[in-house]
Amino acid sequence: MRAKIISSLEKCFLEDNMDTKQSVTSGSMLKNENYQFQICYTMKMLSDGSKFIDLKVNSPISDYITLYKIQHVAVKKPVYNIRNDNDYLSKRPGLFPDLLTPLYPNNMLVLSNNLESVFVEISPCGKVPAGVYPIEIVFTDHEKAEVCSKLKFDIEIIDAELPEQSLIYTRWFYSDCLQAYYRTESFDERHWEIIENFMRTAVKRGMNMVLTPLFTPALDTAMDAERPTTQLVDIYVNNGEYTFDFSKLGRWIDLCDRVGIKYLEISHLFRNQGARFA
Repeated sequence: MRAKIISSLEKCFLEDNMDTKQSVTSGSMLKNENYQFQICYTMKMLSDGSKFIDLKVNSPISDYITLYKIQHVAVKKPVYNIRNDNDYLSKRPGLFPDLLTPLYPNNMLVLSNNLESVFVEISPCGKVPAGVYPIEIVFTDHEKAEVCSKLKFDIEIIDAELPEQSLIYTRWFYSDCLQAYYRTESFDERHWEIIENFMRTAVKRGMNMVLTPLFTPALDTAMDAERPTTQLVDIYVNNGEYTFDFSKLGRWIDLCDRVGIKYLEISHLFRNQGARFA
């Protein structure tokens, strides 16, 4: 088995040659930063087969290290026929390295002759003293308990911290999509739990503003179609009078405060074609 530590920005396609990937052996970070690197690996076998491989991290800071398997996803149309340039890694349909899945337990199935990779993230959260820390990654044959490969990396934690983020950063956060995918009812307890999990992950990745659905979002809705009703303001009409219940919105704001969201992006009242009704 061959393995190599490479930059987290590299993309390892299954058919790639490991020798074209530049090796790295060390890095540096501030005390409250996240640092990532990648391990690419391949295993030559006499016959087409597979092996289960165990991964172990040996380091004084192992509690702050997380491993992710980089999964390949099917991409049917990576580029437009006309609107493209020469900077794409691949213009052909195929399997693209994209999805990060936590490697737990720390073992994985390795297929013969493919180049695959593991994503390594160091998150000291300001709790680790400054210094240089060794990290050893050991690949072991699960069945034979034999070491297949061993890699070493040094991370320097600098005695300084990043200031609080000043950039206001949001990505569209569709609560109705979470409801539909996980088959919950709108803002039932399971839905709230899922929303919180996704918000926490978004905050961990730097997002500090979230799309807040006062009313069911109108964007990305086809003509004469309807999104699942998922809104934080309940509206009632009694004898021609409107009343509004903002209790769900209050719970949403409390949730944002709890997980670290600092700004609210208010959902649109109309989609592009519906602006004439404004």
